[in-house]
Amino acid sequence: MLFNPFSKEAIKKFIKLKKIPAEAYNLAIRRIEHPRVDEKIEDKIDAISLYLILDAALLYGKNSREVHFAKKIVSLIVLDRVCRCISKSFKHGEYDADFISSILSQFLEIKATKELISENEYRVISCTTAEEKPYFAIRWTYLLEGEFKITDFYIYRGYAFIGVNALTKIIKTLIEKNVDYYISTRNVLENRKLVEIGNRISLKAKDLDFLTNFISRLTPTAKKTFGFSLESRNLRQEYFPPCVKKAMLGVGAGLRNYAITMLLTSFISYARIAPTGARKNAKISDYIKDITIVKEEILPIIYKAAQNCTPPLFDDQPTEKMNILYHLGFGLTQEPRLEDSGKSKWYFPPNCDKIRRDAPQLCEPDEFCRNIKNPLSYYVKRVSREGIEVEGIIERIIVSNMGGKFRIKAKLRAGDRNFFIIAKKGAIENLIPNAENMEEDELGKLIEINLVGKRVRVKGKKAGNRIIVKKISEV
Repeated sequence: MLFNPFSKEAIKKFIKLKKIPAEAYNLAIRRIEHPRVDEKIEDKIDAISLYLILDAALLYGKNSREVHFAKKIVSLIVLDRVCRCISKSFKHGEYDADFISSILSQFLEIKATKELISENEYRVISCTTAEEKPYFAIRWTYLLEGEFKITDFYIYRGYAFIGVNALTKIIKTLIEKNVDYYISTRNVLENRKLVEIGNRISLKAKDLDFLTNFISRLTPTAKKTFGFSLESRNLRQEYFPPCVKKAMLGVGAGLRNYAITMLLTSFISYARIAPTGARKNAKISDYIKDITIVKEEILPIIYKAAQNCTPPLFDDQPTEKMNILYHLGFGLTQEPRLEDSGKSKWYFPPNCDKIRRDAPQLCEPDEFCRNIKNPLSYYVKRVSREGIEVEGIIERIIVSNMGGKFRIKAKLRAGDRNFFIIAKKGAIENLIPNAENMEEDELGKLIEINLVGKRVRVKGKKAGNRIIVKKISEV
């Protein structure tokens, strides 16, 4: 199977075909209109369809919104394909390092760590989690492809030993570089079919919900690697207001500072940390005790949106990163620390009236915007109405009769937060088949055996730290 359609070998093999198969054009259109990232397609058709998407976008110019959009879609398709194979190789608590190394050799020089060191040495350097366990040995220079500290890795004879999380981040960067190289070297001639694909790309690039829906189809690993996986932290991007979604997709030069620094920085930070009840003159350290929430959940979204802008915000304004931290309340600094929280004001999201006045291009209200005065209010009300989705591990279960009705109560650990979930029999039907018809004693024993320690995704209504479950599924 072709995992890297943008390798020099693949491009050389497929790009100069005299006649492009009709199936490739059809697949390119289908991937734009109704994307399915997990389709099984012949290598030639698969690769050419991705080339066609980029070629069609290039008709609008190499720095156009269409090219930026097409690059993101194509990169996500390739990354998700890799992540799906990595996930499928995980069996009995271990990743199949030989299998993963064989497929990722299309991207970089990689070996299973056990090929280089003894079993005893391997046990010494192994970490506690499967995602961090150093299954793989890559040339240490690949660490320069990501924002890694080389001192965090064990280097042996020119190889760095890394785990799945670090590896997928490096693969993401290599995919983006390969796609960028393809775009920079292509000179496209217009034809009727390319124009048709380009028109569809242009329409979808303006659709605020398309990318969110597309990303929802990805594997959790691909979402996390690409900077979109926040379900476990209670950030529901599908319920963000239109102005915030537009800012996340990237804006032009005149809007960049307002959209990223003023709107997105304040909205994402409050939505994650203090969506309701924030005090006047609040500071981030009043609500969290772990700075990784800022570093790993909030800033990546903001920085990704900044990179999505045309031109990317930090390319010509690198000091704007310090301004973002200033608006988060950390003062003028290059590195956020909890002890610095409060050195400047933690800015609240601007009201809708202010956005309409100062950045009218961001304001494209939907039917839910009526009577909403602030983007954060939009988000809180939609989450409250639509429900919440949380991913975590079940730590403890209590089966009980509440008012004569059978209920399952459980403690759910979701990142740095605890929730108590309450579910009826029917809510766990997909985890324990025929649960609705079981005797309560029998079901209680099965629940205890099968669910404790499991990672699950819970959807339901939130009340304080309790979730009334509508649906629960294993991750």
